[in-house]
Amino acid sequence: MLKRKTWFKVLCTVLLCLTLLVTLGSGLFLEMDERNNWNDGFYTFAQSKLAGTWMEKRLGRLSSRVVDAICEGEPLNQITMSQGMGFRLENVSGEILADTTTDDFDFVSAVTLYLNTQYNRNSAAFSEESNLTPDSEGTARLTLKGYIRTPVRRGDAAYWIDRIYRLMGQRNYFVVALAVSGILSVILFLFLMSAAGHSEDVEGIDQRGWHRIPFDLLTACVGGLLILDYIAYDMLSTSSRVESTEVQIVIVIAAVVAAILLLLLLVTSLAVRVKAGNLLKGTFIYMFFSAVDKGLRGVPVLWKGLLLFLVTAGLNFFAGFRKDLLTGIIIAALDAVALIAIGVVGYQLGELKRAGQELAAGNLGYVVDTRPLTRGLKEHGENLNQVGLNIQSAVAEQLKSDRFKTELITNVSHDLRTPLTNIINYVDLLKKEPLDDPAAQEYIAVLERQSHKLKKLTDDLIDASKASSGVIELNTEPIDLSEFVSQICGEYQERFVAANLSLLQQNPPEPIIAMADGGQLSRVLENLLQNAIKYSLSGTRVYLSLSKDSNYAYLELKNISKDQLGISTEELKERFVRGDASRSTEGSGLGLSIAQSLTELMGGTLSIALDGDLFKVAVCLLLAPPVSFPEEPAV
Repeated sequence: MLKRKTWFKVLCTVLLCLTLLVTLGSGLFLEMDERNNWNDGFYTFAQSKLAGTWMEKRLGRLSSRVVDAICEGEPLNQITMSQGMGFRLENVSGEILADTTTDDFDFVSAVTLYLNTQYNRNSAAFSEESNLTPDSEGTARLTLKGYIRTPVRRGDAAYWIDRIYRLMGQRNYFVVALAVSGILSVILFLFLMSAAGHSEDVEGIDQRGWHRIPFDLLTACVGGLLILDYIAYDMLSTSSRVESTEVQIVIVIAAVVAAILLLLLLVTSLAVRVKAGNLLKGTFIYMFFSAVDKGLRGVPVLWKGLLLFLVTAGLNFFAGFRKDLLTGIIIAALDAVALIAIGVVGYQLGELKRAGQELAAGNLGYVVDTRPLTRGLKEHGENLNQVGLNIQSAVAEQLKSDRFKTELITNVSHDLRTPLTNIINYVDLLKKEPLDDPAAQEYIAVLERQSHKLKKLTDDLIDASKASSGVIELNTEPIDLSEFVSQICGEYQERFVAANLSLLQQNPPEPIIAMADGGQLSRVLENLLQNAIKYSLSGTRVYLSLSKDSNYAYLELKNISKDQLGISTEELKERFVRGDASRSTEGSGLGLSIAQSLTELMGGTLSIALDGDLFKVAVCLLLAPPVSFPEEPAV
C-alpha cells in the first residue's frame, strides 16, 4: 500500500508544501487586491502602496548611512542604493542637500531624519557650510526621499516587485490557483493523516522517533521553533545587508516552508497518537499526575482531600491578605467552612471505600450505616448494601442449584441402575433354566416389565427435555374443561378403585372454556392423576375441582399423602424428586416437572401447596375469548 511507502509520503509532503505556498500566496494577493483596489488602477508601479511600503524599508536602512556621512562630513552624493534606485535629501527649507536621481526616476515615498546638536556638537554636521538649520531645541529635521527608475528594467532592484505588481491585475488567475491548490492541499493533507503511523517494517501503528516524545513537550518545542523561525525571518528581512528582492523572496518562502513542516510534524504526531489510543497517556502532564497518584495511592481519601485543600487555602489566604485584612478574614472563614465540608465528605467516602473492600474480601454480610451519609453518598451506600444482599442471594441460589444437581445425579443413577440390575440378573437366571420351564416364563415377564420401566424412564427424560427447552409444537384452541376433565377421570376411575381411592370431581354448572393444547393438557392431567394414585393414602378421597374468574380457569387436585413430605414445594417440582425419600415406588420423579413445563408452554401456571399431609396442586389456564355471532336480519 502507498500509505506504507516512505518515499511516497515524502513526495506528498513536498507537494503539500508547494500547494500550500501557492494557496497562501494566492490568498494574500487577492486580499491585497481587495484592500488596495488595484483593479481600479494605479498609473504606475511607483504610485502604488506596495511600492511605498517596499521603499520605506530600504530608506530605513539607508538613513543610518546618510546620518553617518553627515556627521563625518563625507560627500552625500557618493552614497549609492541598489540598481535602479535613487534618493534626495532635503532640509526643512526644501533645499536639496544630496541627489542621486535622474529625469527618468519617479518619487515613491519619503522618511524624516532628525539630528540633534546635543549629541553631534563637535561633528561636522552643524558647520556653517552644512546648510543644516536646527530648531530651538537644537534638532535639525531632514527629509529623505526615495525614487525608482521608470519604466523598471531587468536587473533593477524593483524588477521582481514590479512584476508581482503587474500580476496583481490578473485576478482570475489567482482565483483559479487558490481553488486548485486549496483542493490539492486538502487531498494531500488527508492522505498524509491517513498514512501517519504506517510503515513498511512495523505492523500496526509505528510510534518510533518523535512520536515517543510527550505530546505536550513536543507541542512546546514546535511552538518554540516557530517563534525562532519568525525571529530569524524578521532579522533577515530587515537586515541592511539584504537589499536584493530575490533574496528577500527566498527568505519569506524558506520561513513559510519551515513553519509548514513544523506544523505538519505536530499534526502528524497527533494523528499517530489518536490512532494508537494513547494521546492523553502520552503527555508529560499525565505522566506527572500519574506518578503523583501512584505515590499517594496508599493515602486515605480524606487526607488527599485535606492536602489539596491546604494548598488551595494557603494560596487563597496569601492572595486575600495582599489585598486587605477584611478580604483575608472572609477568605479564611470560607476556607474553614470548606475544610469542614471536605472532612465530612472525606469521612463518608472512607466508609464507602471500606464497604467496597469488605465486599471484595468476601464479607457479604457487611452493611454500610447510611444514616450519617449525605443524600448522594447515602444512595451509593444503599446500592452497596443491595449489592451485598444480591450477592448473598446469588450464592444461596448457586448452592441450592449445586445441591439439586448432586441429588439429580444420585436419583438418575438409582432409577437407571435398578431396572438394569434386574434385567442383568434375570438374564443370568434364564441362562440356567430351560425356556419351557414355568420359572423361565416368570423371568421373561419380569424382564419385560423392567424393560418397559426403563423405556418409560427414557421417554420421560426426553419429554422433560423437550418441555423445558420449549421445542414442543403446540396447537392451542378453545377446550371445554368440564367435558375434557370428565373424560380423563373416567379413563382413570378403575385405577383409583384398584388403589382403594375415591376420585370425586366437582364441576360448575356452566361450561368452562380455556385455551390449551388438547394433547399436552391430557399429558398434564394424566401426570397429576398418576401422581395421586402413587402417593395418596389408601382409603382416602382425591378431589378434582374446576372454577374460573374473569380471565382464568382453575383446575385443582387435592389428596392426602401416605408418606410424610419433608421437602419444600419448589423441590417437589424439580426433576427426579419423589414424594417418598426411599424411592421404593414406581415412577421417575419427572411427572410434576413435565406438567409444570407443559402448562407454562400453554401460557398457564402450575403451583403446589402443602398443608401437613394435604397435598394440593393447582393449574391455571387462560380463558378462551367469547365468540360473538352476527345477528340474523329481521324478516
